[in-house]
Amino acid sequence: MTYAEINLILIDSSSQRRAVIARALDEAGLGRAAFACVRDSEASLAEDRIVLIEDRGNNIDALVDLMARRDLCLPFIAFAMDPAARAIGRAVAKGAIDYLRLPMAIAEIEEAALAGLQAHARFGQLADGAGEGPGAAGDGTLAPFGPQSFALHRANMLGRIGKPIIASLI
Repeated sequence: MTYAEINLILIDSSSQRRAVIARALDEAGLGRAAFACVRDSEASLAEDRIVLIEDRGNNIDALVDLMARRDLCLPFIAFAMDPAARAIGRAVAKGAIDYLRLPMAIAEIEEAALAGLQAHARFGQLADGAGEGPGAAGDGTLAPFGPQSFALHRANMLGRIGKPIIASLI
């Protein structure tokens, strides 16, 4: 995946923050469009997009519902000012590929987006080959990420937002 393949859709309810982030994304060549809410973004959501979404209210649920109605599976990155561990867990359980803490740097967004594109492409490859034989475990199941890969990604994500990793506290 390359930097040129990143097409971000920003969803942020704060008009001032949305303008600042959208301008920075545009200057970096990452931005596609910015919206105040999920409903407004519906026409711009397409298979080649990544959604950068504010974790506020029911934004993530609304995005997941919209993708289900439109039969889309888009990678999304959640963000918030000071996210609680429970909010991060909820977002990841809903399908977030990463979670960023505000203020966030363009490099963080780029890193999360590239990782998301790679994971999304890998998942697509695995889904396309699902009927072609046994999975990574040799039992016919798909295993897009092994437990170590998942744990490493989770540790990196939590470390970037300053949340402690339980295993490191023991």
